[in-house]
Amino acid sequence: MADVTVSGGSGNATVELNYNSQDTAYLNALALAQFIARDYGAGPVDDYPNPNTGDAPYLVVPQSAAVGATVNAQGFSAVTVQNNLGPVTVTGGDSAAQIVLAADGGMDFTASTGNTTVVAGGGNNRVTLGSGIDAAITSSGNDTIVSGSGFAAIDAGGGDNTVTTGSGGAIVTVEGDDTISAGSGLTAISVTGSGTAVVFDNLAGAIVFANGDAASTVYGGDGTVTASGGAGGGLLSGGSRGANSITGGSGAVTIVGGGGRDTLSGGSGSALIQAGTGNETLNAGSGADEFMFTPGSDAGPGAIDTINNFDVGNDTLWVGADQPADPGRIYALDHQTIANGSDTILLQDGTKLVLTGVSVELGSSSII
Repeated sequence: MADVTVSGGSGNATVELNYNSQDTAYLNALALAQFIARDYGAGPVDDYPNPNTGDAPYLVVPQSAAVGATVNAQGFSAVTVQNNLGPVTVTGGDSAAQIVLAADGGMDFTASTGNTTVVAGGGNNRVTLGSGIDAAITSSGNDTIVSGSGFAAIDAGGGDNTVTTGSGGAIVTVEGDDTISAGSGLTAISVTGSGTAVVFDNLAGAIVFANGDAASTVYGGDGTVTASGGAGGGLLSGGSRGANSITGGSGAVTIVGGGGRDTLSGGSGSALIQAGTGNETLNAGSGADEFMFTPGSDAGPGAIDTINNFDVGNDTLWVGADQPADPGRIYALDHQTIANGSDTILLQDGTKLVLTGVSVELGSSSII
């Protein structure tokens, strides 16, 4: 959000402009494309000299380029793909700073080295990034974006998109319905508006996830997850590496722990929280929360799960049969002990639950 003061108006009126980083990148790319088109036209695929230095940093792929044409754009600092008839294949990169602008026809772009920024219009695009510091911004098509060993900033726009991040780490903005496969680097994901994401951690990396207004799904796999449920909620599952930190928001959410040492917290909406293996810290939120313990999900004898802010009469412990996610499994209460202002519950497999600040034994209305 930016405020611009218009001089000469009555009282210097303020005009409020709404834009985001994608809009800014698009406008910058559009300005460069207009410069190239104005000065050099849309002739055959060719390179054009820089009027200041006399070298050849610009490459233009015109509208007349055949569908399926293959273009070598390596080493150029700026490439415009003007075709809107159908996809072309472009090999880029190998430049200290390359920007690639594509129209609505779709593009299959690959850059293995160099620092590359790709801004693509409509159509279905496939963008494969490499070892540099890269960015890929696409529009409303169904796009596929793959990052590599370099760092990448990715925004696949609307549509049903597939994003795969690599070992170099990535920041991913979700606006459409995206499936994201997180690599071994840190993958930070932000879902905006009504966008949705299904996220898989396949290579024991770290995921940082912030949800938007619609339900999303995160599977932590062999990695670790830091996530917030936002207004959309959904299913947020920690990774087996443990030390997951997952917090619900205003939407209904299911939170599943991973490999121990997790912190799992409800928000203002309702939350179903399932502890993982090992010692867990579970925090009730202001909504109606349910805490579920199932055979095999906890470490058994010696495991201690601490539950903070448990609201007797509002929150529920599922430790018996007919649990919502595991009906018919018996994981029954052994006994309860009230001491030092806390209720300690021992389950039959040896798992200990400590409800801090609860000084009364829970009855059948709170334990199911």
